[in-house]
Amino acid sequence: MAHYRIVYIFFFSFFFSSCATLVEGTRERVDFTSYPSGATVSIDGREMGTTPFYTKLPVKRNYVVKFSQDTLHVTVPILRKIQLGYLIPEIIAAHTFYLSPFIIVDAISGAWFKLDKNYIHIDYTKQAINK
Repeated sequence: MAHYRIVYIFFFSFFFSSCATLVEGTRERVDFTSYPSGATVSIDGREMGTTPFYTKLPVKRNYVVKFSQDTLHVTVPILRKIQLGYLIPEIIAAHTFYLSPFIIVDAISGAWFKLDKNYIHIDYTKQAINK
């Protein structure tokens, strides 16, 4: 019976640790649109393209997105948020099974995180009225 316990512990720690990296990945798609289209989008000061377009961003950091069209500029933050649905089980598994090495993969890759926005739309007609 003790042998079965060891097998269960091994499979539990293997399959439930590092699951954020396997299931979610380390990059997330973010779509950028504007009305009218053609706004220049910069992410952290680097020009990325014109609307409409999308890109995949690493989830382990925050971003500052700047939309520019003519003389109007709009800045939008994209923040990372932690996914407790992955973090808590991995902490329990690591504590129970003496720090499973797979938890380190999720910690380094940032797979515990998710971006708070995956679609950003800027309406320049409303921005011009509010100016």
